[in-house]
Amino acid sequence: MLYVEPRAGAPQTVNAQCTDSEVIVTISPDLLGIQKLVQPSDLSMGGCGVTSPAGAQPFVIEAPLQGCGSTVEMLGALIVYTFTLDYNPSPIDGLPIVRTNPAVVQIECQYNRLHNVNSNALNPTWVPYTSTISAEDILGFSLVIMSSDWSGPSPSNTFFLGDLINLQASVDSTNHEPLCVFVDSCVATPGSNASAPAYTFIGNNGCFLDSKLTGSNSQFMSPRVAQSVMQFQLDAFRFYGLTTSSIFITCHLKVTLVSANVDPLNKDCSYNSALSQWSSVDGDNAVCSYCDTSCANPPSLQEGLWCP
Repeated sequence: MLYVEPRAGAPQTVNAQCTDSEVIVTISPDLLGIQKLVQPSDLSMGGCGVTSPAGAQPFVIEAPLQGCGSTVEMLGALIVYTFTLDYNPSPIDGLPIVRTNPAVVQIECQYNRLHNVNSNALNPTWVPYTSTISAEDILGFSLVIMSSDWSGPSPSNTFFLGDLINLQASVDSTNHEPLCVFVDSCVATPGSNASAPAYTFIGNNGCFLDSKLTGSNSQFMSPRVAQSVMQFQLDAFRFYGLTTSSIFITCHLKVTLVSANVDPLNKDCSYNSALSQWSSVDGDNAVCSYCDTSCANPPSLQEGLWCP
């Protein structure tokens, strides 16, 4: 799942009106302000879903003050009801990726002890998931199918045999030192539940095995467009003997500091069938020699040979 913080200066996309018995929350379909429309089924407030008719926009959630997960607090002369609006994106078209982030909006209704209603529209406080756990050093990774010219996400997830599928892995290094992302491994399956058969087309700590095993045009793109981004192309295929044409891709991504050197543990290497040799996206081809081993784990920086 991907985690991207709302853009700075994004327009207000959530408004709340407090009445004497309920709160009425209106939500723009472009909730994150990035021109990616959200689905009403992905919105909830303390377990209460969108109450507006299907197809109506903006989306509306009507919640009683003492319901839908609300909490109440006495603050001096005020009674404050607090609600939490959750957005949890569901997978797109059955793909194992999403293109929007989970987000949380805190909403308050404030009343004085005489029950006069403060019904001013509220400016929500965004608390994206990555922000709430950044102190735990958990990073926001993304894996996106890109258009043929790499200008943005692909408008379609349909490909034909002979096509090259553009994929982009990245890490959001906000509030971190500059990071370099690596595609450590990728596995394709015909189903989303790790169903058999499974095809590991990237393995051995960042080796694009598909080009070595099948002579395909699969490769990592070099040079990098940014240290926090890795682009790669996968030669389209389908599973033999199966009627389904769906392929689910799951990748393991990892990062190092930009200041660190590539090594056998942290590398991305492509195989050139014409030259019968490996090459590293980051220039040190020596680390790619480990791509031809059958060892389960590469050496640490202090170790030498690790194969029996």
